[in-house]
Amino acid sequence: MARGSSEPRETSQERVWEVPAPTLTTHSASTTINRPARPDYISSNRYLTFMAGESGSYRTDNGTNFANSVGLQAGAANGAFGTPAWLLLQSGGGQTYASLSCTSCASPTLTALRESDGCLVYNAQVKTRLRRI
Repeated sequence: MARGSSEPRETSQERVWEVPAPTLTTHSASTTINRPARPDYISSNRYLTFMAGESGSYRTDNGTNFANSVGLQAGAANGAFGTPAWLLLQSGGGQTYASLSCTSCASPTLTALRESDGCLVYNAQVKTRLRRI
């Protein structure tokens, strides 16, 4: 039987039509989507920590700097376009753990307002998304 055609086949009781299943071919080009990289500190080797309201910074013996406020920068755009919008997500019973100086600027300042709920508990997270112009 030729592809795509149908021919009757007779049985002792009724005529049955055999229809071949259609052959489906689908294809789509693959698209790689690169997401913007995560935000980071402007100054390398300077990390945010709560210092009980003290200003300035603290330097360890191995040269690591901790500060109550740090500057942030958006990660690499990786082909995305637009202006970064900064989001400060906080968890932990309605407490305010940090503040962000702005939400639609190039380099906001993140300030620690209170200590976290425990060791390795991240009550404040900063994320970016690109806002279309």
